[in-house]
Amino acid sequence: MFDVIIVGAGPAGLVSAYRLLEEGFNILILEKEIKPNYNKLCAGYIPSEVFEKYNIPKQIADHIVDKIKIVADKNEWVIDFYEEVGYNVDRNKFAEFLASRVLKTGGVIETSSFVKKFIEKDFYVSVIVNDKEYSSKIVILSDGVCSRMAALIRGRYQSNNLGIAIQAKVNLNNHFLKNNSKLNVILFGNLYSPFGYGWVFPKKTYLDVGLGTLVSKAKGKKLEDYLANILEYFTLEKSSPRFYPVPLSGPLTNIARNRILLAGDNAGHVSPLTGEGIKYSMYAGDIAAETIIEYLKNRINIKDIRDSYLKKLKKSFYKKLRIEKLILSLLVRKSFSALKILENKETRRLIAEIYADRYRKNLILTLLKRYIMTYV
Repeated sequence: MFDVIIVGAGPAGLVSAYRLLEEGFNILILEKEIKPNYNKLCAGYIPSEVFEKYNIPKQIADHIVDKIKIVADKNEWVIDFYEEVGYNVDRNKFAEFLASRVLKTGGVIETSSFVKKFIEKDFYVSVIVNDKEYSSKIVILSDGVCSRMAALIRGRYQSNNLGIAIQAKVNLNNHFLKNNSKLNVILFGNLYSPFGYGWVFPKKTYLDVGLGTLVSKAKGKKLEDYLANILEYFTLEKSSPRFYPVPLSGPLTNIARNRILLAGDNAGHVSPLTGEGIKYSMYAGDIAAETIIEYLKNRINIKDIRDSYLKKLKKSFYKKLRIEKLILSLLVRKSFSALKILENKETRRLIAEIYADRYRKNLILTLLKRYIMTYV
């Protein structure tokens, strides 16, 4: 019997595993893809604080970010932070790095392992995989937004709590690189998304170009047309896009039951405003591991795991997600002009700081006040 089985070898699962292994526990990771987090569709931005917190070498990054370019209709502004605020990563390479640390510490990762179901017992959980059955004292589900097993605990995401994104991998050309050094591009306005924003995030040899919107706002819209507008704006070649759902629920509490904890996208650990999920997944995975360590070292009882996990999440990042969800709800109810909001220089900087994920006390509340001053 394993101490912990982790379903899903993404950032949440791999961070959990590494933390648990460092404490000497017996860990198994089950990943349905042929490699950890293989070909995960994601823009791939991670703020510098995450690299520092988890001792990730900068060499893992594909692209340094010290500026944000904001585009609204045909207007452009560049907000310079004069320091490295984050990094764009290739998700395959990033997952390989996190997985290598797990393997070097004695963890086991079984790929091409599709979990069919789990059975909760009094003192352990049985996990059915292909034609095998494993058991463990605790299970962490970190297998993404489409997880069937997580839905059994959390319930289904409603359409008003889901976003939809479309993204293409585009060849990096010298013209774009020359005019957009060390920055990420964020695009606002109905040319680039029916509601939400578009992005261009450079990597070493390609660009991730995409846009996101709410599922409710995407009805009757052809998102490929918005993507084409972004590509045309930067004179980039067309490429076949992929679609993926993004949970925008804000903080959830129904994400733990007895011996099972949810972490990452399947638990709604995603920014409702930006759709950023890597950082929050890693933080949640870390917190899940911390909670489980308390149980395995007999510091808390099994009945206290859920409350302990939620208490730590609330202390860490749940307040921020709750405020972001409030702002998103206001934006949905009232139409607004991105160009009008962005006319103010200080507001542009506030928005750039949000998309660079730079922490500033009351940053989100300050932006909310400016929104109210503009439209109320």
